[in-house]
Amino acid sequence: MRRLLIASILVGSVAIASAEEPREVTTHYYASTLTVDALSMGMLVGAWAAEGPHGEDSDTSVVLAEAGLLGGLFGSPIVHIAREHVDRGMKSVLLRGGLASVGMWVAIETATCSEDTLLCGFDRIGPGVLIGLTVASVIDAATQTEETHEVPTWVPQVAASSRGVQVGIAATF
Repeated sequence: MRRLLIASILVGSVAIASAEEPREVTTHYYASTLTVDALSMGMLVGAWAAEGPHGEDSDTSVVLAEAGLLGGLFGSPIVHIAREHVDRGMKSVLLRGGLASVGMWVAIETATCSEDTLLCGFDRIGPGVLIGLTVASVIDAATQTEETHEVPTWVPQVAASSRGVQVGIAATF
């Protein structure tokens, strides 16, 4: 059992007592990772919307694509690391890079092009990466965002003595 410090309102009255252990509460921070991922995916979609009329890149589409890709690969891992889960951050980077690569590969391999087409299927890389990052985001949020916290136990204290009534609190530290 943990020791509790009881501080009294009256001067000179400090006592040590025992109480129950703090309870643990489980929370999730998937809303943070999913928000970062939604913003990143939105930037990737915005990049395709900002392309020129014949699919050529514009300054806006390039900036949105780069920001969306960086956010999709590293945004949620940074959230994990900021919450002091470095191992989860590293797993998240590997998951996202792996599934983005798989999405890109599947997109290229499923393209149908004529034999004279140079770089067949490369126009499908973006959607493949987007799908891979989206799947990684869902897996990451579902499996890596649970945390357990100790909630301190507060216990009110009232004691009567020859010097009067003492009122205080006890808490785990």
